[in-house]
Amino acid sequence: MKKFLKKADHLFDVAYKTAATSAVTLGISTPAFAASSSLPTGSGITDWIKTIAGNLVIIYLIVQVFRGIFTQRWGMVIGSLLGATLLIWIINFTDSFIGALKALVQLFQG
Repeated sequence: MKKFLKKADHLFDVAYKTAATSAVTLGISTPAFAASSSLPTGSGITDWIKTIAGNLVIIYLIVQVFRGIFTQRWGMVIGSLLGATLLIWIINFTDSFIGALKALVQLFQG
């Protein structure tokens, strides 16, 4: 069981690093000439890749939850569950998340 968890952890580490690098690279490398309406922007592809990358991170966190349950590391279980929940909210319910952030800012700004 330990070998399986170690191998799965390694595979998800590689997937997480690759997905995170891809999402960051695509977000930064948007060409300046893409603002013209006659050229395609590729926003659909970048949104799709960001969704895939986010879902890979969520899968990694869920694997960490099971790993924490098997090794009885309850802090890791709770942290991974909270992280996965937050990412699901950000990725799948973006409008709701932005609304909550705006309400939080308004609460502190007065």
